[in-house]
Amino acid sequence: HNKTKNQCNTIHQSKQQRDLLLQAELAYQENFRQIKKGNLWFFCKLRPSDLLLYVLRAPIRKDIKCTRIENDLRVEVDGRVGGCCSAAVPFGDLLRDGDLTDIYNSTYARIVKLSSLNQSYCFCNFSTWCHGYRSNHAKTLTMKKMVSPHAPQSVMFSFDSSCNLCCKACRKELYVLDDLTKRKNDLIVKKLLDSGYLETAQRLTLAGRGEAFYSPYYRRLLMTDLQRQEISVLSNGTLFNRENWQLLEKKYTNISVNISVDAATAETYQKLRGADFNNLMKNLTMLGDLRRRRQVHWMTLNFVVQKDNFREMVDFVKLGQSLGVDQIQFQRLINFGSFSAQEYLENCLIIDNHHLDYELWKVLQDPIFQSPIVNLRDMQRLIDNSEKLYRARYEQEKRLPA
Repeated sequence: HNKTKNQCNTIHQSKQQRDLLLQAELAYQENFRQIKKGNLWFFCKLRPSDLLLYVLRAPIRKDIKCTRIENDLRVEVDGRVGGCCSAAVPFGDLLRDGDLTDIYNSTYARIVKLSSLNQSYCFCNFSTWCHGYRSNHAKTLTMKKMVSPHAPQSVMFSFDSSCNLCCKACRKELYVLDDLTKRKNDLIVKKLLDSGYLETAQRLTLAGRGEAFYSPYYRRLLMTDLQRQEISVLSNGTLFNRENWQLLEKKYTNISVNISVDAATAETYQKLRGADFNNLMKNLTMLGDLRRRRQVHWMTLNFVVQKDNFREMVDFVKLGQSLGVDQIQFQRLINFGSFSAQEYLENCLIIDNHHLDYELWKVLQDPIFQSPIVNLRDMQRLIDNSEKLYRARYEQEKRLPA
């Protein structure tokens, strides 16, 4: 009787295990279907075990070589912490989950980093955000050791949206800090300083959001942290004057500057950014001189391509060349909530998320865009698709008499 009972229990347990495995497999397949549809937010709903299963089953991407998720730390609005802006899964919440060290080494963080360590990059949104780390030399890639640092090598501040401008590509109105947000930001700054990461990180980056020299929180971090090795400053340039330059010089070994401009004329600059173009040019000229004297290690100009400025792209490259910049980066327009769906379609000059508008593509046929300082990687997929669609039409137009 006991033998028969044990056999029945074994059969019952085996059936339970099979049912659990089947349920897990069905759940995995449903999760995968949601993610394949582009619902990357769905990652945030999954348990660590589901995320781990997804990473372990994901195929290796031999065309990509990137270590940002493993080595970077990004602190976002409301204390969200992640490794890279392209990764769909955050490490944790700085206002809710304790100190920064615990979050950076949390279960979620380890699973997200594993997606880079095993070269699957399965949490990365390459179709929308990140295009800068693809490699055409797959044979040169080697399997990385399955280790990850316990402290970030690079820290980005991106938690304060305060800015002195109200650019059409970014926001509908000037951002004003309320009392609750001020208290949140004060706590974020305290936890950043308490973590010790600002002393150990090789590189600091500010500001992924807001204006570096306008935010009181970014300025506080700038004035607190001393003698770091590298710093990268993302700015609109209107406040990057001699006085603010003094906050950086002699404190960092390598200083990189990345200035968002979006125009080559005063009229277009006023329309898109509502600021004084002459004041901007004064600051850009100063930075160009600093770059020529090698006090600035690297200088980039950014240009968000849209309906109101795309015909100034050639002149923008010439402006960058005259300033002696290292890189001119053209980026596609992203809707951060400042456009309605219809307004965005009218302004982005992208058709069905696959092709560029024909007039924009024609502008890009100018030989000046072959300059080594021009970076079109954010738009390269669209350019390649448009090449196949428009080349015959373009050649036929060239043969027609003027």
